Amino acid sequence: MGTVAEYHAGIEDTTRRVALQRVADLVRETVPDVVEGTSYAMPAFLYRGQGLLAAMATTEHLAIYPYSGSILPALAERLGAFSCTTGTLRFQPEAPPSDELIVDIVLRRRAQIDERLDARSERSRRR
Repeated sequence: MGTVAEYHAGIEDTTRRVALQRVADLVRETVPDVVEGTSYAMPAFLYRGQGLLAAMATTEHLAIYPYSGSILPALAERLGAFSCTTGTLRFQPEAPPSDELIVDIVLRRRAQIDERLDARSERSRRR
């Protein structure tokens, strides 16, 4: 599917493209060492080799995928205006999530990745 930047370049609707690019900008600002790649067949941001976040367009909406089933439920009180599942936040380009909410999602996902990989590394050192 290509990189995040390539995916965004292929979105013809300017409003939708700009909304997704804003999410991408926030990810890059929040986690400067993030890289672009693919996770679950989606163009995604990867952190320490793990899926950090993907943001994509469908015919009906835009969506953020934090590659975790626990982050969005933990933020449920802040997601009332959006259609969500445990792993997907859907929104319209005219009514995107706030920058603060996106940054919170990214920081929580980064912390999950760090915790899991650091714990794995610690277990390996003990052996």
